[in-house]
Amino acid sequence: MEKAYELVRLLEKDFDLESIIAREEPGMGRSLMEMLKEELSRCNYAFALLTQDDFVKDDGEAYPQARPNVYLEIGMLLQILGKDRVCLLTQDSVQLPSNLGGFKRHRFVHDVAEVGTMIRRELIAAGLIS
Repeated sequence: MEKAYELVRLLEKDFDLESIIAREEPGMGRSLMEMLKEELSRCNYAFALLTQDDFVKDDGEAYPQARPNVYLEIGMLLQILGKDRVCLLTQDSVQLPSNLGGFKRHRFVHDVAEVGTMIRRELIAAGLIS
């Protein structure tokens, strides 16, 4: 969750944009998926953070991956906002499924601020900042 707060600070402080962390919005009896869908209706752009949350062992080799629910949420982002309004921010060694290979993404090692220049470019291209 720390990386999400890094992203929020960057968006709000450096780019003067309002940001939403869906799971922190009031639940009001909604499931996380209902909440995400409703909150996305207020958004113009989304960044999906894929951080080293889980470790998977495959053929004796362990590697980090984002939590499985993140991939479902990325699908919702893409469906609701479209691929031109979604950007993946992946922590350095997190492996992506091959079907996400063609989407906009930027890799960072330790801090989200490392890709601040790329985030700025994405927001300019989307017409959200100048």
